[in-house]
Amino acid sequence: MLRSYISQQLLIVATALSIVLTQLVGAQEGNSVPTISKQTLIIDVRSRAEWDIGHLQNAQWIPWRQIVAGVDDLEVPKDRQILLYCASGVRSAKAEKALLDEGYQNINNLFSLENAAIVTKQSIVH
Repeated sequence: MLRSYISQQLLIVATALSIVLTQLVGAQEGNSVPTISKQTLIIDVRSRAEWDIGHLQNAQWIPWRQIVAGVDDLEVPKDRQILLYCASGVRSAKAEKALLDEGYQNINNLFSLENAAIVTKQSIVH
C-alpha cells in the first residue's frame, strides 16, 4: 500500500515537472509567457490554508471547485485575461477547463505559486 502511494506521488511530481519544464522551454522561446496588464485577473485556486501560508500580492482567492461562481461573482468579462495558479498545475488546469467550458477565452495556467511569481514579477506575501 505504501509503495502504491509513493508511486502515485512520484508520478504526480514527474507530471508536474514535465509541465513546468514545457512551460519554461516555451517561455525561453518566447511562446508561453502571457503579457500582463493592469486588467489581468490573477487567481489562486488553492485551499484557504495554502493561501494563508503565502500568495501573490495582487491575486484573488477562489478555490478551484468554486471557480465559475467566483469569477461570475466578480462580473469578469469573458474576454478578460485570467491567470490561474495552484501548487503544481493540476487544480489550476481543472479551473482553466471549467472556465473555458463556460466561454471564457483568455485563460493561462501558470501552474505553481513560484512559477506565477516569476511570470507576473509579483511578490509572494505571507
